[in-house]
Formats: sequence, structure tokens, C-alpha cells
Amino acid sequence: MPGAGEVLRKLEETRVLLGLASNCQPYTFRELDAALATAKLSRAAFKPELCFFSFAAGFSKPNPHAFRFLRAQIQVCGILPAETLLVGDGLVNDVEPARLHGFQTWQLTTTPPSDGQAGGDWSVLGMRLTARVAL
Repeated sequence: MPGAGEVLRKLEETRVLLGLASNCQPYTFRELDAALATAKLSRAAFKPELCFFSFAAGFSKPNPHAFRFLRAQIQVCGILPAETLLVGDGLVNDVEPARLHGFQTWQLTTTPPSDGQAGGDWSVLGMRLTARVAL
């Protein structure tokens, strides 16, 4: 998505822990690697313990098990769900179930979400994070 690489790169540079939760297939890694390379990033930017890939787990978001898995993984790293921002484009698959499991959320949209929750495109998210973390 436009702007994602710049925000992710800044977060990586400031040592913010990054994870990835995706309803994907094994071939998606080729596409992800190519997209990350254009932003001068690699999958190494994402902490393996903080990653969920549906093809490997055998279930996908919005299945509650996906979010329970993520909660358990971040807690092993000493992080609480309330200290974690889950960024997703899908209200049903990403944002709503993440909220139910105690995560902070950001819905990627071209306009602010209609439900009044936090959201917008990657540039808006980058500005919001800049206010919270010294990027």
C-alpha cells in the first residue's frame, strides 16, 4: 500500500517491534518480499514471534484463535495487547476482532472510518505514530 514502506522503515529504525498477521498463502511471501524490497526493507523487519500466517496456522482471521495466538505471542515477549497497535484494512477480519481481544486498532482507509474509531491511510498513521514515538 502506498506509504506503508516509509512508515515501517521509520518504525524499524526506532526499534519498534513489528509483527505481521496475514491471511496469506506461501506464494504471498514472494509478493511481500518484492514490495518490501522497493522500500529497502525485508521480512527480517518483523519479529518472527510476532507473526501469524494463516496458511501455517490452519485457520485465518477473523477466527478468534488467530487473535488468541497473537495475544499469547506478544505476552511471551512481555507486551500487553493494550500496548499493541494492530493495523488492518478489514473491519470484519482485522479491526473488530482485534478490539475484542484488547488490541489498539487502526483501520487503513482512504477516509476516516465511519464508526469514529482510529483510521486513515499510511501517511495519516505515520503522522499519528510520530506524535507518540520519536520517529
